[in-house]
Amino acid sequence: MSTAKVFIDGESGTTGLGIRERLAALPSVTLKSLPSERRRDPSARRDIMTEVDLVVLCLPDDAAKESSALAASLGNAAPKVLDASTAHRVDPDWVYGFAEMEPGQDRRIAQAKNVANPGCYPTGAIGLIRPLVDAGIIPKDYPITINAVSGYTGGGKAMIQAHDTAHGPAFELYGLGLEHKHVPETQLYGGLTRRPCFADVSLEIAPGEILGLFGLVGSGRSELLETLAGVQAADRGSIAIDGRPVLSRSLVAAARAGIVLVPEDRQRQGLCFNLSVRHNLALPAAATRGTLLVSKAEVDAGETLLRDWRIAAPSTAITPDRLSGGNQQKVVLAKWLALAPRVLLLDEPTKGVDVAAKYDIHGIVLELAQRGTAVLLVSSDLPEVLALADRVLVMREGRVRGELAGGTDEESVMQLATDSIRAVRLPFDGAQGGQSDQGAAS
Repeated sequence: MSTAKVFIDGESGTTGLGIRERLAALPSVTLKSLPSERRRDPSARRDIMTEVDLVVLCLPDDAAKESSALAASLGNAAPKVLDASTAHRVDPDWVYGFAEMEPGQDRRIAQAKNVANPGCYPTGAIGLIRPLVDAGIIPKDYPITINAVSGYTGGGKAMIQAHDTAHGPAFELYGLGLEHKHVPETQLYGGLTRRPCFADVSLEIAPGEILGLFGLVGSGRSELLETLAGVQAADRGSIAIDGRPVLSRSLVAAARAGIVLVPEDRQRQGLCFNLSVRHNLALPAAATRGTLLVSKAEVDAGETLLRDWRIAAPSTAITPDRLSGGNQQKVVLAKWLALAPRVLLLDEPTKGVDVAAKYDIHGIVLELAQRGTAVLLVSSDLPEVLALADRVLVMREGRVRGELAGGTDEESVMQLATDSIRAVRLPFDGAQGGQSDQGAAS
């Protein structure tokens, strides 16, 4: 009897060890492994992928994306891939691995080349919400609140350490912000069209001003930028430039009005990796003209942008994957700056770049402000915000909680950002056995 060959990329982690133990007990499965000293070698991993029928990814999100790209590079010889991380759960090129979600999903999973394993929380939420949405009992735009109870390991490394070393409380509330790693898949596969992100936010920004917008993950900061840029729709409110109303119902409409967004995730939202750098640089200008055809003048302008924004690339003919993370980010910046925007929205502009690229990007931002561009800056790097911003708005739980002058101290900012979402520790008169906590995601 033939057996299926399986390679677990990340088999030394907790999830990988558990999967390996279960598969090892199946006579129909042959497990393939790499020596420990070669497990991080891309060429060794790629080679072993040619020998197997299935690759199981038990890796952090970024590493899972890298590994899946290695598999995809094999073309028709690529094995099937099952990803246990959150990296591909809402990726349209991957099949969501919840067989009971809807009729025919089991067949799609069986036939798929790439399957994203569903999260534990979304499995229960989607199983309850999706049928009610499909039946019209719950409106698709209804604001859903989800409360759940898990073992304390669900709170991440910090909570695990607190419980293991300081004997934390038996019952603790956490995750009380507006964002959780399972929200995107719950929203998508639950059939929901939107979720509440922010409310009653009002701000003004002057030409040449850098306005910092700081908040913890889940505060609504990124969603606010996406709404201003036309990526998300607002229920109500207005945007005006020089006192004139601006319609930003789409990314292109906002760009035509002078508002552009440099998104947080350059790989998924900022660049087209199947196109050359020169075409990436020219796309926004072409799109605002209402066409995807790039003119010769726009292509030629790419060389100028390469030079002006100090992008280290041999030519604009290469694809972005051949650039460093810092130079990829500069390409994203340059392509939108080619439109000479009135308002520049920056979401984590120096995330995942080296020190030199960070310095260059800071210089670009300051230079744009000197030229009169209004800059709205979101960053998790608080020292970066305080160093660049003339003013800082602090968001918490979807609302602006305060305004501080640029250069203020970090403690004042963090107090506004965390005041009402501190962990609530409750007395619990229960058994001394397994500790638990409750996570709330809305």
